[in-house]
Amino acid sequence: MTSVHKDASLGLAKAGLVWLKGHPEMYEKWLDGVTTTDGKPGAPAFKAYLDSKA
Repeated sequence: MTSVHKDASLGLAKAGLVWLKGHPEMYEKWLDGVTTTDGKPGAPAFKAYLDSKA
């Protein structure tokens, strides 16, 4: 996994997204019970966002 320490051009925001992508257990806990505006589970929506950005 790439980190901002290994690649300074990565930037902090991108490094955070990369880290989250590699640790889904973290955001799955954070998003437990959270839904999207259309009532769907939030974790899959966030994973789709991570896949598009990280």
